[in-house]
Amino acid sequence: MKIPSYIWLLTFVCFNTANFSQTNIQEKEGTITFVSSQYFYVKFENTDGIKTGDTLFVRQNKKLLPVLNVQFISSKSTAAILIGNKKLNVGDKLISKVTIKTEGLKVEKSNTINQVLQQEGEVLLPTGNQKILNKKKPEVSGRLSVQSYSSLSNSPGSIDYQRWRYSLSLDADRIRGSNFSLTSYINFNYRADDWSNVSSKVWKNLKVYDLAFKYEFDEKTNLVAGRYRNRNISNLGSIDGIGFEKRFNSYYAGVVIGYRPDLSDLSFNPDLFEFGGYIGRTDTLGAGFMENNFAFMQQTNKFKTDRRFIYLQHSNNILTNTYFFASSEVDLYKKVVNVESNELTLTSIFFSVRYSPSRIFSATLSYDARKNVVYYETYKNFIDSLFENETRQGFNLRTNFRLTNNLFLGLNGGYRFRNGDLDQTKNFGGHLSYSSIPAIESSIAVNYNRLFTSYVNSSIIGVRLTKYLFNNNVDFSFGYRVSKYDLTTFAFSSNQNIFSIDLSTRLNRTVSLSVSYEGIFDERSTFTRIFAALITRF
Repeated sequence: MKIPSYIWLLTFVCFNTANFSQTNIQEKEGTITFVSSQYFYVKFENTDGIKTGDTLFVRQNKKLLPVLNVQFISSKSTAAILIGNKKLNVGDKLISKVTIKTEGLKVEKSNTINQVLQQEGEVLLPTGNQKILNKKKPEVSGRLSVQSYSSLSNSPGSIDYQRWRYSLSLDADRIRGSNFSLTSYINFNYRADDWSNVSSKVWKNLKVYDLAFKYEFDEKTNLVAGRYRNRNISNLGSIDGIGFEKRFNSYYAGVVIGYRPDLSDLSFNPDLFEFGGYIGRTDTLGAGFMENNFAFMQQTNKFKTDRRFIYLQHSNNILTNTYFFASSEVDLYKKVVNVESNELTLTSIFFSVRYSPSRIFSATLSYDARKNVVYYETYKNFIDSLFENETRQGFNLRTNFRLTNNLFLGLNGGYRFRNGDLDQTKNFGGHLSYSSIPAIESSIAVNYNRLFTSYVNSSIIGVRLTKYLFNNNVDFSFGYRVSKYDLTTFAFSSNQNIFSIDLSTRLNRTVSLSVSYEGIFDERSTFTRIFAALITRF
């Protein structure tokens, strides 16, 4: 890559900043009423003055700590993403800093938060009567799901099968009032026709991503043991071992020591010992925040250096209505023909900028460039081939427009390239949706996508109709798509007609059921896919 490593390193220099007081800012208190897989939903008396991109704070030791970034707004609620490492639960009180305006701000109620929940697979209470009930802070919360995926086809040589998947996520916070907490996220999946091999290949089917205990000495000090993920070095994935973290006002620091899960099946592997540490700082600037994080890791295979690298991460929303995130990895170790050296090699760069000046427009631009990660001991048998791979680089741009209260337009485009490819990869597309269609009380969305690569050109155009049935207790949608693709390496093309039906309902406050069907029809064969999921939350 042509970008010198030291230039990228300089962009992560942490600046000492101070809190700037503003006389036209007042505090508005809200409560977390619901937590999904991605968003925290915070209810206010009203959301007047709160804008997309704003920061929500938690009061800690008479100071405001930034914890959430607002992504979507309705008349009384916001959907926000986590930006710090503070543990948040249903019932926690949060603070929004809003600008006082004499005329006041009128915020029209929107279905945006509802749409986000639906995209996550959450099933909502009926639109118009939707209320997320305040609950006391739970000691134990979790989610258990059973999913079935079936694939059927009349194509010669294809194999019909059914796959089952069981998932458990559990969060036991301060068990029985103690300083101990437990987190877990476990999946077990298998094909029904391959059950006889499950017991002999348990780690092929059982995936433990998180299973750890945490002990909090106080609000600023904690120790984690087990298999866990650390957001301050999130690129590592799961870690089998222990981690210690301490906060010092605006600074925080931590160390990790343990093992990498096996690269093939995520089982415990005692050969893959690793250790490292990180340090970071979080600052507040008016209603905004800035966080910088630096980490160092040494990974081994049978106690021989496999990889040594540093990880840098930065995020802020200092600019009005703008959220910026960047991360990078720089390798510090090479071993070629048994000759070791300590060289700086830029392995990856990623940044994302989201600009949302108003509720009618938002845009997100991202850039991703990465090389293959080289583990010198693990992959030493074919290390030369890895060095031949060039850096992959790509841009993506997404925009969203709210043309009227019910009409939404989204446009996207991407460009990815790598030296040695016959042609660059390009894609573009968009969607247009309208909610609350008169008479039929439903919504409709039309989307289009076009893709060009060195080996295939394809296009997909589709339409989807969504409606609530049976007094808004069942969410029903019907979709139709036309897909066409041409293989450029040899003369082959295919046209497909794709039909889909989705039904979802909440059986009670904690249990939901969803069923989906997809039929793919082309000139030669048909494919049928059926997906069902039963989810309970506790």
